[in-house]
Amino acid sequence: MRPFIAFFILLFSTMSILSPVYSSSPISIDKINKHSFLNTSFPLYHTTHKDVLLEKTKIELLSTASEVSKSGSSSGKFAVKLNAFAVVAVGMPAFEFRLTDNFTLQMQALIVHQPKGFIGTDKPLALYAFFLEPRYYFTEEFNGFFVGINVGFGYYNMAKQIIPNYWSEEFNLINHIGWNIMGGATLGYSLSLGRVALEPYITTGYTYAQYDNYKDNVLVSPNKSTSRYLYAYNGGLNIVYKFGSSAYSSKNSYGNISRQYYKSYYKSYKGSRHNRRIFRKMPKFR
Repeated sequence: MRPFIAFFILLFSTMSILSPVYSSSPISIDKINKHSFLNTSFPLYHTTHKDVLLEKTKIELLSTASEVSKSGSSSGKFAVKLNAFAVVAVGMPAFEFRLTDNFTLQMQALIVHQPKGFIGTDKPLALYAFFLEPRYYFTEEFNGFFVGINVGFGYYNMAKQIIPNYWSEEFNLINHIGWNIMGGATLGYSLSLGRVALEPYITTGYTYAQYDNYKDNVLVSPNKSTSRYLYAYNGGLNIVYKFGSSAYSSKNSYGNISRQYYKSYYKSYKGSRHNRRIFRKMPKFR
């Protein structure tokens, strides 16, 4: 009889010791670590010491990523730009919109209205153009190096001698009135300073122009003239201001966590079978 009593006493003692570990009731993460920014708890069944360490590691990683993201994130939903050529009366406003991770779309206008002579010259220049440019940023949107594919269309009334290729020629009082189409590639860098950024860039490509020749508003050539150029037709230094919240998903309940940190940690820990439950509960960035 005594052996049976001893056996039951030992059994109940073991169950009372293990019950906190095998309990089906939720175990708050706050009890594991003092970080409370998750504001949540979820059940851990058959918890082991390794599971607890993984939970604590996850909290520390997310906390670090959140702090870095809040202090260093510079992305936005859209940006407005003004080219530094505005100081010489060349208007080049632009709007850039975020499409998805690392991809944006820029729309730019070019407005020059000096029909009586460009600044410091007697050569008239009236030029109106529109450019469309999808971009790819190598780090994140609106930050760092980028490349783009540029297309544009323009209408002009100008002296040919205003073009750099013809600076050596004297103005012959002939105005060229016509249109042109442009296509090329853009290379640039966006230096982010918080909401503000500086963006030097250059666009080089092919330009096709068709125009009539006028002298004193009288057509001097019966046939239209055409020109083809391969040169840099756009560029300068944009001053950028970014609007909107961070580009990261609004569904992220853990805070504004950097995608780069998230992806690197996800790749590091996804393979562990002990950690799959953890990453199933983490929000996915879209």
